[in-house]
Amino acid sequence: MRSLPTYLELEVPHPKPAPDVFLEAARAFNVHPSRCIVIEDSVPGVTAAVRAGMRVYGHAAFTPAESLKATGAIPFADMSALQNILAEI
Repeated sequence: MRSLPTYLELEVPHPKPAPDVFLEAARAFNVHPSRCIVIEDSVPGVTAAVRAGMRVYGHAAFTPAESLKATGAIPFADMSALQNILAEI
C-alpha cells in the first residue's frame, strides 16, 4: 500500500485557523481546493478548511455538532458512517 504525504501545521507559515495547511495539501496533489473534502473535529480546523474553500465534514466526537455546523462543517457523529456519507457525494 502506498503511503500518502502528511501535512503538519508546523510546515506552513500560519497554523489553523489559517487555511495554509489545507491549501498546501491541495497544491501538492494538484487539486483545486473546491474539489477537496476535509474531515475535521475542531472549530479551528473547520474554519481553516472553510477559508481554503473546501467542503468540510465535522466529526462531532469531542466538539459539539452545533459548533462544527455553525463554523461551516457538515457534522456527523459516528466515524463508521463516514464511508456512507462520502459515497453519497
